[in-house]
Amino acid sequence: MTPRTGTSPSPTRSPPQYTIFVSLLAMLGILVAGDPRPAVAAGARQLAVAPEVAVTANHASLPEAYNSPVLAVDPTDSRFVVLANRLDAPGPGCALHLSGDGGRGWVPAAPVAAMPAGTKRCYAPQVAFDGHGLLYFVFAGLAGEDGGSSGVFLMTSADRGRTFSAPRRLLGPGGVDARVAIDPAVGIGGRLHVVWLQVGAAPAGDPSAPHDSVLVAYSDDGGRTLSAPVRVGRSGRSVVAPALALGPRHAVYLAYWDRGLVRRGGGDPQAAAQQTWSVVVASSIDAGVHFGPATVVDADVVAVEAAGRVSSVAAPALAAGGPGQLVAAWADARDGDVDVLVRRSGDGGAHWSGARRLSGDRAASGGDQYLPHLSVARDGRLDAVFYDRRRDPANVLTDVSYAYSSDGGRSFAAATRLTARGSDARIGPRRPGPAGAGTVGFGTELALVSEGPRVVAAWTDTRNTALPPGQDIFATEVRFPAPGGGSGGMHAVGTAVVLIAAGGVAAGARRRRARALQVVAA
Repeated sequence: MTPRTGTSPSPTRSPPQYTIFVSLLAMLGILVAGDPRPAVAAGARQLAVAPEVAVTANHASLPEAYNSPVLAVDPTDSRFVVLANRLDAPGPGCALHLSGDGGRGWVPAAPVAAMPAGTKRCYAPQVAFDGHGLLYFVFAGLAGEDGGSSGVFLMTSADRGRTFSAPRRLLGPGGVDARVAIDPAVGIGGRLHVVWLQVGAAPAGDPSAPHDSVLVAYSDDGGRTLSAPVRVGRSGRSVVAPALALGPRHAVYLAYWDRGLVRRGGGDPQAAAQQTWSVVVASSIDAGVHFGPATVVDADVVAVEAAGRVSSVAAPALAAGGPGQLVAAWADARDGDVDVLVRRSGDGGAHWSGARRLSGDRAASGGDQYLPHLSVARDGRLDAVFYDRRRDPANVLTDVSYAYSSDGGRSFAAATRLTARGSDARIGPRRPGPAGAGTVGFGTELALVSEGPRVVAAWTDTRNTALPPGQDIFATEVRFPAPGGGSGGMHAVGTAVVLIAAGGVAAGARRRRARALQVVAA
């Protein structure tokens, strides 16, 4: 959600050497200067927020729009973190970065050496690990420069991103907007769950009303074969933007937007900006084999922006805690400005609590908060990040805020600002077509992973790219205090260090890159 106001890249972007060097210098400059923000009190606990680091490195002469990051942590070694994101300008593409030091330093990787037949571009990547540390890289194939699905493809890496298998087809051309998650406790390596939007599916007995459907399936052989897809939701509805969350005891939960009835005779659904949508959830208690009837979480959502037939809008955020414990969050304009609203369920989605604002500020305060992402730590702590403009009276400069809940989403500690500088929401690729209405895209994902006493978050950022449509991906770590006090091993440098000699700066950057590669190269 944003205020209104060339040359195509290779399918998977890897910055040239000089931009990697510039990125490492910028990263080093932030680190040696120290974080200008003190530790922020959140509830009764002090959180240590590490200095942000630039993951991507933008071209000064050809601004690129990196956005929509996703994160995954290797369960066999939490120092190894991967970050994938899409590229929206100057043309569609994918990017993948690897960290061997828990997300403090990043190096680029190029997983897609050659596109599958009939595919020209990699787009909207997803990443996940199985129980043995096998990395899954899933991406949407684009048949041409201007879109057109060629399917969804899967690649794997058993050597921490050094090499990848050849792409194999996971879904056909009608499958888009795929999300994946792996239950490591099913089978040998884990059960791969996939949810997607099937474009143009006609309900049985009514071929005059084709529409898009949310489908879900699973694979027990690494994506080589999928189970028979299960359609969730009611027939004849316009649905977009599915989300996927796994719970304990092999529970599988889905969330998506229901935009209302589809017009008879096909055509675009009746969807426009500021219309009322519904958040819908469906659940499975038998590891994804069967799904119960979908239930409405909230039927009065005032949509932040319109979406076309193929989803270009963020999915509702969904997280699963203890047995039957669910939390959903989304951006909602019902109070005049945009707020992140939260509802929770204690019975697997059958019943939901009333909606409350995640930020804790008053309604219609004038500063938008949007695009939430939720994650659950092993101890049950619920983590949340979202874009936050309440500090800018003009409602343009965008920070990233973090909040957590220790009671399953009933209440949240005061939000902590993760960004030392706000991003300009006017910088980014312009959305085409009537649905976009000239708005700037900040992507459809904010990334967050909860790893014990720490959280790694990543977001779209414009501080290094003054020229539209340039956007970068930035990341940081939030750490909770270790038992008995202290910051759990994360230390902020309190005094500025200036490296005058260029050779000294380059040497420092090389050492940091080497540390980031230690686990990657292991």
